[in-house]
Amino acid sequence: MKFTLALRGITLFLSIAALVAVAGCITVESSTVADPDHRSIPVITNTSVADGGKLLVDGINGRVTVSRDPTLSNLEVSAEFHCGGATQAESNERVKRTRLIAERTTGGGIRVRAEFPALQSGAAHSPSDSANLDIRAARLDGIEIATTNGRIKVEGFAGELKARTSNGGIRINGHSGPVLLQTSNGAIDARNIGTPAELETSNGTVEASLASGQDGPVSVRTSNGGVRLELPASWSGHVEAETSNGRVNLEGGGRSKNIAVDTAHGTMDIDGPGKSKASILSSNGNVRVTALAATPAAAASPAATATPPATK
Repeated sequence: MKFTLALRGITLFLSIAALVAVAGCITVESSTVADPDHRSIPVITNTSVADGGKLLVDGINGRVTVSRDPTLSNLEVSAEFHCGGATQAESNERVKRTRLIAERTTGGGIRVRAEFPALQSGAAHSPSDSANLDIRAARLDGIEIATTNGRIKVEGFAGELKARTSNGGIRINGHSGPVLLQTSNGAIDARNIGTPAELETSNGTVEASLASGQDGPVSVRTSNGGVRLELPASWSGHVEAETSNGRVNLEGGGRSKNIAVDTAHGTMDIDGPGKSKASILSSNGNVRVTALAATPAAAASPAATATPPATK
């Protein structure tokens, strides 16, 4: 017998308030009912768990967005679920029984995940099951996100950040603390981030800048795409860049020395007290590294910029 996969969409909103001080598990039931035309009817459900601590997000499929709102007294989560099934009726029933779970960890953090019901066939889940999670909070001490298939966006927090997705872009806007970003297929856009910073994609461009005052190590890897990296005036140390198919351009902001650049490889040292290393590797794409001047008045000298000679 041939079955046709039916999709079902629904939106569930979860408001998590700062309330409990003890460890515990909070489970949110989806009580949404579908109308006869198979349109989703969102139902708002409120619950509570203490804000703050480290946020852990376990995704399956779907985007994850974490943004800071200092005016909030609650940690708020909006979840949009989609379920598959052998029939439309099965997908409708499964999406009604999908749960959004928030539980306290033993370390005092918050874990957020979606729990999908098994299919009638006995399979644990459908390839079409997905949960888009949008999270807002006033304060978090660290963030760890893992999703199988979906983009990730984080902005405005501190602490250690780890974000991994198998298929999707990663965008970070302002994060104070160590950063580890990994995607198998997608671009990385990381602005005003802390160090150490490790950025890696198998297929996509990487554009990154360190926040002012940062002076730690940086590692950028892409198998297919260009790289643009900006180092702040606080950063000093050794820069090494390489591409298998493209051009390398290094700009030292008037603080560089020992520059050596050919078409596809370049190194330079940036004056200052630090001894950090910036390592950039691309298999297919241009690489540009720019170090900002020590002061706004500092002008880049001719020796501060090195561009590879034109190829014949």
